[in-house]
Amino acid sequence: MSPLRLEVFEGQADAPDQAVMADSGYLEDLKLAAYEQGYAAGWEDASSSDESDLRTRQLAAARNLQALAFTHHEARGLLLRALAPVIRSLTDTILPEIARAALGAVVLEEVTKAAGQALEAPLALHVHPGSRALVEPMLQATTGLSVLLLDEPSLPPEQVLLRAAPEERLIDLADSVARIRAAMDDFFQTPPTGDPG
Repeated sequence: MSPLRLEVFEGQADAPDQAVMADSGYLEDLKLAAYEQGYAAGWEDASSSDESDLRTRQLAAARNLQALAFTHHEARGLLLRALAPVIRSLTDTILPEIARAALGAVVLEEVTKAAGQALEAPLALHVHPGSRALVEPMLQATTGLSVLLLDEPSLPPEQVLLRAAPEERLIDLADSVARIRAAMDDFFQTPPTGDPG
């Protein structure tokens, strides 16, 4: 193979026809170095592009998750606001009726506890005259309890006063219903925890 002659563009302006001789090994080394430099630059560009693409996908995923969390939070809030009137209606209408119907069972449970604690003392149960019909059948159905059932017009229908010397216990279902209502109101007025923002 014949040596290659290259023209020199630098340096001497007075000798325009001088050429530099370079052998083919030197040229191959130059080509290889240029190829490796280009390959490294391409690899670096691809790596930075991959990192940039990964970061973009991570940011998009984070935005989507935040939107999903907000949507869940918003849907939960809408559902609770929609359910609030139904739950309040239940606590205002059905719960007092349930409490009234359960008065006899609650009284029987308290009388049984009191009878167990005061074996010798007589038990006196003071009820509103309108509640007597709810309580009396339960007491009569339970054998072995000696309870004096007394009408007390000053008591509201939802209250019963149990006296067993030396203590007395007030059973107040209206207060229980009021506490349940207050708890429900607090639940619907308190913002949910876990705010996505």
